[in-house]
Amino acid sequence: MSVFFCTLIKICIDNPARSGMIGKFGLSLHTLILLFLCVSSNAQQLNRIPYRNDPAISNEQGVPRDSTTFYFPIELFKDSIHYLRFFDPKRKKIEWSTTGPGLALKDEQEKICRGYKIERFEISDSLRCYTDTFSLKCFSFDLYKMQEPVLSNYYSGKETYRFTWLRSFDRPVVIRFDKSDTTIVITTKELKSQVPLPFLGIMGTHLDEEGVTIIEKREFNIPYYINKTRRLPTVEYTEVTKMIDSLKLLELPPRLVTMGCDGAEWILEISNSKGYFYIQRWAPQVGDPVREIGEYMIESSDLKKERIY
Repeated sequence: MSVFFCTLIKICIDNPARSGMIGKFGLSLHTLILLFLCVSSNAQQLNRIPYRNDPAISNEQGVPRDSTTFYFPIELFKDSIHYLRFFDPKRKKIEWSTTGPGLALKDEQEKICRGYKIERFEISDSLRCYTDTFSLKCFSFDLYKMQEPVLSNYYSGKETYRFTWLRSFDRPVVIRFDKSDTTIVITTKELKSQVPLPFLGIMGTHLDEEGVTIIEKREFNIPYYINKTRRLPTVEYTEVTKMIDSLKLLELPPRLVTMGCDGAEWILEISNSKGYFYIQRWAPQVGDPVREIGEYMIESSDLKKERIY
């Protein structure tokens, strides 16, 4: 959208005669500049979410109500998905598949055509709206088990950047930068094992703090592999804020409909006086803004050598 306004403004400046043509549509150069400034200044506002201030979610310190609390605004997890139906000529029955929009849709259609030896026109496509409560529950329960505060409900009075790294086959990680009026600290947390999901009926087995008792219930505790808070040099904190601005992170879509079995969720949350911001990506590639900021926070943390994916 910003490129569109820049082009129109350039036409008016470089070709005054053509500016009259644009004026026929009720747009003057002055109006175009104002529209451009509004689009630019409001880009970050699109991703800003006001605090709920709801005691049913957490208290003012961010302590969640219980283990079923959603750590993130549910509207962020509303999306649309393509529901693909087709006839399997070999098994003689209707099959179906789901996928996200854009390139994911094209790739899925091509995969179906190759696998079932059918043509593209034989696949029916319907768009359906849904709420991704599965991801919402999974991400929230991981943070609950790591005893993390809810950042989206109340403004805590300090500026917080939290990076949550949920890997398919490795321990969950949280790295949090907190800046108050007097101090800047970094907290690094890594559990000794992955978090089982009771709402799926898959609990697994876990040892208690002494490494003896096997726990198979919702309110189990997983020991920390790392749980350390220390002062963070101001220069490292400032670098993160500069990266967020230079990479225009807050102008990106909060979520993309992508997932997989072997990879990691990279989740970045920001809580400050302006509101709450959320950005999530599945296995972002090198050069992706979320990956760049996540890798920087990993380097600043007390994590030991970890596989980054």
